[in-house]
Amino acid sequence: MKKYLSKSSMFFLTLLFFASLTSSFIIILILINKNIIIDSSNFDLVQLLIRSSFTLIGASISAGIALILFSMQKHREEDAKERVQLLHVQKIKEEYTKNIEVANKLFDAMNPFESKAFAERLIGEDVKIKELILIYYTQLDFSLYESLVKDLEYNPELTELVTVISRLILIDKYLNVLLNNISDPKPMETLLDLIKRELSFIRELS
Repeated sequence: MKKYLSKSSMFFLTLLFFASLTSSFIIILILINKNIIIDSSNFDLVQLLIRSSFTLIGASISAGIALILFSMQKHREEDAKERVQLLHVQKIKEEYTKNIEVANKLFDAMNPFESKAFAERLIGEDVKIKELILIYYTQLDFSLYESLVKDLEYNPELTELVTVISRLILIDKYLNVLLNNISDPKPMETLLDLIKRELSFIRELS
């Protein structure tokens, strides 16, 4: 739901404002005419009506124009904000698509190997395997998502991607640990199983 009033709502409020103002003026004149507020014998009601009408109409028009201009400005600000939001979502989707491609390539590279054999090759200083993992690790990029997502309002389309993005970020962390912090075959095998499971999950979702 929009934070600001729609054009139809503003038109209705403006009409209501003028109607209320006119009704109040008529009631006051009736009260004056009935000597409830002021003794009408001391006033020419016709002259009072004419003189007051110009002031009342001028004030009403000014207030109405100010209200309309304020509404238009708010709508322009809201439209500009929505355009920025859509642009940010589009950038995140483009980054997401690239990361999905990297994840699928990594899955294709790892899937033919058993985790135990893969771990043994990594520990055995297999340069090609390490370079392969390093290439895919460096290609994963979440800079746009991390910098823009905090400024985005609720977006159903983006919400559907967040689950996959969170899994991609988890894989990125696993790869970092795999490359830099593990030298024991068993923990490495376990971590490789986790990476392959997440990659498989991502492939199914995407």
